[in-house]
Amino acid sequence: MPSLFFMWDKRSYNRKVAGIIREDPARRFIVASAPGKRSADDCKVTDLLLQCYEAAVEGRDYEKIFADIHSRFREIVTELDVDISLDTEMETLRRYLAECPERGYVLSRGEYLNSRILAEYLGFTFVDPAWCVYFDEEGNLDAKLTRRTMEASLRPLQNAVIAGFYGSDINGRIHTLSRGGSDVTGSLAASAIRADLYENWTDVSGLYAADPCIVDSPKPIEYVRERYRIKRCQYPRTLASDAGGNSHKYDQPGSGKTEPVNRCSGRSISGRDPGNLYSYRQTKSIRGRYP
Repeated sequence: MPSLFFMWDKRSYNRKVAGIIREDPARRFIVASAPGKRSADDCKVTDLLLQCYEAAVEGRDYEKIFADIHSRFREIVTELDVDISLDTEMETLRRYLAECPERGYVLSRGEYLNSRILAEYLGFTFVDPAWCVYFDEEGNLDAKLTRRTMEASLRPLQNAVIAGFYGSDINGRIHTLSRGGSDVTGSLAASAIRADLYENWTDVSGLYAADPCIVDSPKPIEYVRERYRIKRCQYPRTLASDAGGNSHKYDQPGSGKTEPVNRCSGRSISGRDPGNLYSYRQTKSIRGRYP
């Protein structure tokens, strides 16, 4: 039961995302992130939402930023020609900002809206992680409870799009993982459904020895063992996708190239040797696959 985690963060990739998903019927469960940068000088939607939240808390005007967010999603909805009540959703967000701005709720709306749009376009069921990704009241992820509730939520479904990055506590308050936390949602979902394959698609190659935005042509790291995982990694266990369940493979494409990228291996939290290599397949990025 393979699962595809897709960092859906480029406007021009919207239809290509659907093409990649539909080419393999085994790609039944999708985790989407918020729209990212369309160009080097662009701003990620999550950053725009953060600016809105900070302005609302400080009593500053945020209408221009809010309009930019609305316009960004309107472009996506128009391009994909999906029937979604975007104006209603944006008015709900505006009301929260005006009356009771909560950081977790505001920042999570990028993943929420992007996932709803993708689900509508694909004809998949939308799964709100506020229903199945649990935090305690201090904002700490409850991985064990999340795995049980996510399994109960996903197993009856044939196909689903799950929003990444956030969940809720017992009182219904939205909490977010740290930035890049959609990777964790994808790992938890893959573990919950005991996926045979966990694919991580993005527009850059997997793991490098340095930041390719800073260092020219950094050397890719081909193998990573969980016990030697990078200390500065925010959620290092997602490298081996071993969030409390059975082992599975993990795939991330290269950036338009055909050479293999990274492969991970390690033990699960239960201590059992998975008995196989967590591997990245030889493949291309979104751009390379669908020029």
